[in-house]
Amino acid sequence: MKLQQRRLLNFSLLFVALLIILFIQQLNQYSLNHSAFFTGWLLLSSIFLLYLFTLRKKIVGGKIFFKVSTWMQLHIYVGFLAVALFLLHAGWKAPEGVAKQLVYFIFIFESLSGLFGLCITRILPPSLARNGSVLYQDIKGQQQHIAQQVEQLVERSLTQTDSNTIATFYRQFLLSFLLRPRNFWQHIFQYKKIIYKFEAEFSNLYRYLNEEERHIIDEIQTLVIEKNRLDYQYAGQSLLKRWLFVHIPLSYALLLFSVLHLMLVYAYIGGI
Repeated sequence: MKLQQRRLLNFSLLFVALLIILFIQQLNQYSLNHSAFFTGWLLLSSIFLLYLFTLRKKIVGGKIFFKVSTWMQLHIYVGFLAVALFLLHAGWKAPEGVAKQLVYFIFIFESLSGLFGLCITRILPPSLARNGSVLYQDIKGQQQHIAQQVEQLVERSLTQTDSNTIATFYRQFLLSFLLRPRNFWQHIFQYKKIIYKFEAEFSNLYRYLNEEERHIIDEIQTLVIEKNRLDYQYAGQSLLKRWLFVHIPLSYALLLFSVLHLMLVYAYIGGI
């Protein structure tokens, strides 16, 4: 099945599920049953199902548990369903009481982090692949090597050309850029004017250099472009890893406080 067809099918199933839930909720309201219990239990069940994806990723192999990619698709669409159930259950207005507000806002932040993760996992990987793949753990080492190469070229310019023009340019414009990964958020938002700025500075410097210095600055410019490419890889891959440090702890907190909320509700009505 093609990607577009699969997405259409998944959203159609999601829409049908929502219609069934709305229909049952209306029946509960007409029969004077507590519809909040119906949506609340469905919401808690969906939260637990979403949490199971975290457990599935820790299981290596095991085809009886289905592939991780299948669980990922289930996680996404159950997540959309959970948001709809949350709005049916809690509404748009924050509830009264500290305990309810805690669950309310944890769910909101968890949903936003999930939506953020969905966006970046769809946008960044193809862009990173087009930019030239590099292992995350190798990026800083390669950047340090580039910084050393540029420093050697600057020293060569001082000894071979008897001029400090390139050295001055290096101290003013390149040194801080080469020391560590730079322009994190500019790279995330695909802000391509970063390299254009360097190209303008190199072009301006070029006019003041002799032939030998121009050969050296050409080599430096090539290394700077590569360093900028590695910065983009570092920014994109870091974000793909780090957003989970927000999303996963929130999922644990959401499951815990949702269960506590359920216990408090039943304790209040005398069910436990």
